[in-house]
Amino acid sequence: MGKPGEDNTGSWLNSPVFIEAWNIILDSKKWINSEFVVKVDLDAVFFPDRLGNHLASKTQVLHSESWFSMNCKFYNNLAMFGALEVFSVESIRELGVKRAACNSTLPWFSEGWGEDRYMQECMKQVIKARHFNMEPQIKDNACGGAKNHKIKYSCDSADAVSFHPYKTLDTFRRCYHESLGSAVSSGMPLSEPSQAWSNSQSSGGVGKGVATLSQYFLMIACAFILVAVIVAVKVRRNRTSQAQAQALLNEESHEQLMAEDAI
Repeated sequence: MGKPGEDNTGSWLNSPVFIEAWNIILDSKKWINSEFVVKVDLDAVFFPDRLGNHLASKTQVLHSESWFSMNCKFYNNLAMFGALEVFSVESIRELGVKRAACNSTLPWFSEGWGEDRYMQECMKQVIKARHFNMEPQIKDNACGGAKNHKIKYSCDSADAVSFHPYKTLDTFRRCYHESLGSAVSSGMPLSEPSQAWSNSQSSGGVGKGVATLSQYFLMIACAFILVAVIVAVKVRRNRTSQAQAQALLNEESHEQLMAEDAI
């Protein structure tokens, strides 16, 4: 995400990868019996039970409507940053139908949108989905750093849904433990869900609806990292081959000139 009206940073390079990841997920139909679909960055500390409680409290959100979450207000604009993206299942159904239109009509490539901006504009412009603000529930230092007056979030919130970014296992665990409010000696145990979350699970409500696809995205992300590495290797080989071909052509040209001079 860059400033509104400006081209974005090099993060736009992730858009084609995520478009393909979404295509795989849409075609898999693994989300079809859920009420919500959640995309989580791998470096985001995520508490799904807290998200369930938050969504259960939003009685104005109708599960049958197309909506998605925004989570960062910067430069007087509310935007969706990619650490945690929440969608109603109806908006994902619409995405399945209109994904080609999003890909072909939005200027995501020419303007250098990252995957979060791509999904935001796809939801707003093509799907016409509603949105609601989840910034208070997401402590995202990518968002804090984007603000006019920079903000640095800590992990001391007991009810935040997610913290981002924590790119090493050590910082990830420390953030998780700090938010959880207990010093867990080893492992990564899940926090105890609240009664509202437990009830929603047993009734097939929000607990079933939140049914986060973070693990599925992990598999997809790993697959696409592998694809990206393969592509990078191929590109490097092509460049090397082109450089070798040019060097050979230059050598042949030099030998030809030498031969002509000798004549």
